[in-house]
Amino acid sequence: MMYRLLRRILLPLFLHRIVRCEGEENLPHEGGFLLAANHIDYLDGFYISAVVGRDRPRLVQFLSETNNYWWSGGATIPIEKSEKSASLQKALVALNTGAIICFFLEGRRNNTNTLLQGKTGLARLAAWSGRPVVPIGLSGPSAPNFLTSVFLHLFRRTPVTIRIGTPMVLPRRSPDSLAKPELVAMTRMIMERVAQVCGKRTA
Repeated sequence: MMYRLLRRILLPLFLHRIVRCEGEENLPHEGGFLLAANHIDYLDGFYISAVVGRDRPRLVQFLSETNNYWWSGGATIPIEKSEKSASLQKALVALNTGAIICFFLEGRRNNTNTLLQGKTGLARLAAWSGRPVVPIGLSGPSAPNFLTSVFLHLFRRTPVTIRIGTPMVLPRRSPDSLAKPELVAMTRMIMERVAQVCGKRTA
């Protein structure tokens, strides 16, 4: 109910702010997949949910340490700092049952021209599940707090651009067979694809 209400009332307002969206045809039409995104502003979840659900209602679940994404028309899979493995297992179950799961790979907002080092959770899920990873890049305003983000959205009419890259599929691996160097290399490869669609450099 909450998702349908937010989608009907709020998401069209965010679609109106997106001045250009490239590559929507790269979003898989069926089955679960992963979104690998950069993170520039508090409202990024709104824009991603709006684009992914433009043609038909599709819930985006955000893997996050804070439960902030229900109001974006999405949902949160919480990351417990002391139980990160359990959180990834919950995400894996959701992914294998058709969920769309978004990672902000940098782990926090970053408005510089260089991406921060990527977290490895998405690469783990991609290798465990064999599901596609879709890079998505956002460019637009970046505010120091949530209220300023809302103000810029409502009154400054600052444009937002979204670019969606072609899906990539990592070699499927069991959890026990993923060595740390391989996991880091996979994450770096994903970050390079995110950098291409958001127009930034990698660290």
